[in-house]
Amino acid sequence: MYDLTRYVCPQLFVQFKLILKNHNRSEDMVFIFAENAQISDVFRYLDNQQIDYSWYENQLTVVNSLKEKV
Repeated sequence: MYDLTRYVCPQLFVQFKLILKNHNRSEDMVFIFAENAQISDVFRYLDNQQIDYSWYENQLTVVNSLKEKV
């Protein structure tokens, strides 16, 4: 789990991309954001890269990209 609650944009987005890039993505990744965090750039990036994710109560889960699609 990656706690990004102390960051604000643009550092928040940069830290998110850095962690995402350096992670092997063999398992789901969980990020926690502050309640008032501006994360529209994060969602836009994930959508543009066609990365599967879920969002629930300030917690973003990036789905393992290596799982077989059914």
